[in-house]
Amino acid sequence: MEKGYLKKRMEESVDRRKCLKLMGMLGLGVAAPALVAGRSEAGLSGNLHQVSKTRPLMGTLVNITILDASRNKAEEASDKAFERMTEAIGIFDRHTAGTPITSLNQEGVLRDVSPEMAAV
Repeated sequence: MEKGYLKKRMEESVDRRKCLKLMGMLGLGVAAPALVAGRSEAGLSGNLHQVSKTRPLMGTLVNITILDASRNKAEEASDKAFERMTEAIGIFDRHTAGTPITSLNQEGVLRDVSPEMAAV
C-alpha cells in the first residue's frame, strides 16, 4: 500500500523538468498572440504608438513592446506588465533563495504549489 501511495504522490507533484517546460510554453503562449496582434494592427493603422521598455529581471533582460492608439495607455500597460513581473519574481525567480523555484531546483519536487505556480 505504501508503494502505491508514494507513486501516486510523485505523479501529482511537479518536477523541475515539467515546471521549466510549462514555463517555456506559457511564455511562448503569452508572447505569440501579442506579437501577431501587434504586427497586424500596425499594418492596418498608422495611428498606433509603439512603446518599448527593457529592464533586467530574473537574471535576464526583459523587453516589453506595446502598441496602442494612446501613447499614455501604452506607457501605463508596459509599467503594469513590469510591476506584475516584479511580483512574480517572489515565486518564479531561481536566483533568489526561498522561492518555490529555488526549492524545486534543490529538492527536485514541489509540494504545496501556489495558485500562481499551478497556473503555469
